Amino acid sequence: MSVSGQSPITVSVTSQPTTLVVSVNRGERGDKGDKGDAGLAAYTHTQSTLSLSWAINHSLNRYVSITVYRQDGLKVDGTVINNGPNVSTITFALAINGIAYCI
Repeated sequence: MSVSGQSPITVSVTSQPTTLVVSVNRGERGDKGDKGDAGLAAYTHTQSTLSLSWAINHSLNRYVSITVYRQDGLKVDGTVINNGPNVSTITFALAINGIAYCI
């Protein structure tokens, strides 16, 4: 296989007894877009003791979405209350320990 040229790009593939030639024409380059958001900060809360209710001080200065995993890695649902932009509480039907990811 050989590749040649800037624009258009020509790719040639030779296979006995056939030769295939593919040409690709590039259009003009568009305007460079805005840099965009660097992304949201996140917080990981570790709850080492079994508890029905977890108080999380994440200090992210916004209301967060929380995903919880038990210590054995199973994803679980709880009732999340955002008490303010920096504190959330999660309650569960059974006492558990594990990790909460706040984004």
